[in-house]
Amino acid sequence: MLHLTLNQFAKANVSLLKTIPMTQKEQEQLKKLLLDKKVELEIELNKIADKNPLIEGDYKARYPKNADSSDDNVGRAEDTEVWERNRAVEQSLELELKEINETLDKLEKNDYGLCSSCKSPIEPPRIKAMPTANLCFGCASKASLI
Repeated sequence: MLHLTLNQFAKANVSLLKTIPMTQKEQEQLKKLLLDKKVELEIELNKIADKNPLIEGDYKARYPKNADSSDDNVGRAEDTEVWERNRAVEQSLELELKEINETLDKLEKNDYGLCSSCKSPIEPPRIKAMPTANLCFGCASKASLI
């Protein structure tokens, strides 16, 4: 019996995967989904961070407002812990927002669904699972992103 890894199977069957062009209605639905998610991310970011006026798409996590110089060490440590946690969340949300903005840009330029590395069509199951995917399965595997 022959056993193939998922990666080996995908490489062997890349030629069998055909892209299905998106209809105008599907593109509009995807754009609405992405714009809704963008608003949601911006709301979440605004809860914990401030926009950096010098760099588009960059946010800086706010240090808790209840912190002041009269706080004891425990209070300052707790504030620092909250700030560090918020920084990690901020970076994750920023990355997701960046991916959504890039995908919206690709939709506008009619480049959506093409691998940014090899320019081949991204497999429909991958696009369906991750609408912001910018690499085909083969290139993502090579980059160890899968």
